[in-house]
Amino acid sequence: MGNLRALNLKNNGISDQGGVLIGSNESWRDLEELNLSSNKISNTGASAIGANTSWKNLKKLRLSDNWIGDEGGVAICNNSSWVDLEELNLSYNDLGKKSIAALCSNGTFKNMKKLKLSTASIGDEDGAVIGSNEIWTKLEELKLSNNQIGDQSALAIERNMGRRAIQKLNLSGSKIGIEGGVAIGKNHSWENLEELNLSGNNVGNPTAETIGLNTYWKNLKNLFLRGINLDDEGGRRLVQNSTWSKLEKLDLRGNQIGNSTLLEIKRNHCWKNLTELRINSDCAWAYDSRGIECLCTANLNLQTLDFSFEYVRHGNVEKVGVALAYYFSKNTSWTLLRTLNLQYNDIAPEEQRF
Repeated sequence: MGNLRALNLKNNGISDQGGVLIGSNESWRDLEELNLSSNKISNTGASAIGANTSWKNLKKLRLSDNWIGDEGGVAICNNSSWVDLEELNLSYNDLGKKSIAALCSNGTFKNMKKLKLSTASIGDEDGAVIGSNEIWTKLEELKLSNNQIGDQSALAIERNMGRRAIQKLNLSGSKIGIEGGVAIGKNHSWENLEELNLSGNNVGNPTAETIGLNTYWKNLKNLFLRGINLDDEGGRRLVQNSTWSKLEKLDLRGNQIGNSTLLEIKRNHCWKNLTELRINSDCAWAYDSRGIECLCTANLNLQTLDFSFEYVRHGNVEKVGVALAYYFSKNTSWTLLRTLNLQYNDIAPEEQRF
């Protein structure tokens, strides 16, 4: 297999013994892609892989969901032979400070385009080190979701003017607050940003309002702000943005939005490319027939609409359900709609309920 270019061994129960055998290989000199995700490789196997000097053409290395700790992480991140490495995935491993320090100081990885470190035991100080990196000038995707990063990390990421190439930024499920969220929302340098995910951070109305005022992200396609402690006023200000003419997906579930947000969505005539809208009806008290009418008569090219209950149902749910049934039955413009989720809305007429 001297001409091997891509090897996928994901989810094969490979332990350290197998990792050492793979890492000691010297014949795969043309290897460009190696996927060892979802195995049982720990520090010993990872250290052997990191010590390999034969894979000089390696571009993609995926080791997510293994048992790698700081020792193995350091070995991987210290490799000086992978000069063409474009993608590194160490998500779902227990990395530490030494791993992050090694990664961020390795000048060999100057061609990095995709870095995925979700659920990797990264704290706020380490996140700030990642955010301050100036080597990865070609970085297009950074995924740090479900870590302990906070405002310090967010501020460092935003300040790094070298990230003009960034296209996808996922900081969901972290500890970012209003300060960090607002800083992200004010960024003026991410001209190529296509996807931003701040879901599960307590960034609130100020962040949503700041993002809504951002006129620099002209290429934004996907915006995920699920469960960010957003109310109807913040939602209203967010969806007034008229710059995101390429927006395709918007997720505002798990927030406290209502009629005003739906009205502004209808008024926004710039979102002709919006094909997926996810908003929750959990706050039934915040909606009435006016808001539902606005949603159902909005001039959108939706393919997916999620307007379902997720959490505690409120007393106004029946009124919302009746309004949904009525106005959706009248809608004739959403000819592209393929997926409609209205679960737990009690849309059936009262006489049909048991």
